Amino acid sequence: MSNAMLSRMLVAVACTLVVTLAASNGALAASGTGLLGDTHKAKAIECASCHDESPPAKAVGTAKCQQCHGGFKTLAAKTERNEPNPHASHQGDTDCAQCHHMHKASDDLCAKCHVTNWRVP
Repeated sequence: MSNAMLSRMLVAVACTLVVTLAASNGALAASGTGLLGDTHKAKAIECASCHDESPPAKAVGTAKCQQCHGGFKTLAAKTERNEPNPHASHQGDTDCAQCHHMHKASDDLCAKCHVTNWRVP
């Protein structure tokens, strides 16, 4: 392989990397920090849509989440390709906040026992 060809390949790889990083950074920038609270805010969902008090003073319960996101059967259908399916858990119907957090990084409850490669929103 000639030096010119190798140089062109390296430039192409570098450009692809820059575009990929810019796209992923743009996705995070659209929601601020990548936290669910910022994601909701970016979609013009106000705090009062979920919180009953202003300013918000307590966590939102699963029933409130399910008003927009659907119940466990609906969520299980949306995540059926995941193995194990986090919304059809042998643990039963768990509180959404066990995994999903609005104002801090979310947790993968299943990963405590199972090997998963999920990014929990």
